[in-house]
Amino acid sequence: MKITVLGSGSKGNSTLLEFENTKILIDVGFSYRTMKSKLEILNVRPEDIEYILITHDHGDHIFGLSNFLKVCSPTVYMSEKISEKYFNEKYDKLKFLKEEFKIKDINISMIPTSHDATDSTGFVIEDKKDSLVYITDTGYIPTRLLNKIKNKNYYIMESNHDID
Repeated sequence: MKITVLGSGSKGNSTLLEFENTKILIDVGFSYRTMKSKLEILNVRPEDIEYILITHDHGDHIFGLSNFLKVCSPTVYMSEKISEKYFNEKYDKLKFLKEEFKIKDINISMIPTSHDATDSTGFVIEDKKDSLVYITDTGYIPTRLLNKIKNKNYYIMESNHDID
């Protein structure tokens, strides 16, 4: 698993995960032009992205999704609530997030996050060799989730949300 954070912060969020035969983007918080530029630096074409995972519906995480889908046609995983808000028309490669699911031989589990967004979630992503905990925009991690996220190879955590 190769992990590249393309951007993190209020100006845009996106992370590229590269597996042996699969490329996954987590969030598309930049314009298509910016995404294309960031990917090309890594010798990845936008058309190479097969899957997109959406963590939540704030602009810095989904700003560029619409235009990205006009040019490329990856399978997009997001919650049903977010899709109802985001898609005015049917996107035939849309799948709803489940507690646990697979993309090829990659296992993905959802982790609820503490954030003021629709269905905000993080992920535990595991293949045969590596494991990643990916959590953004959260205020805290409940202790009940510790067993689910402990002893992984990589952690990407952004904790910048506090209701108070």
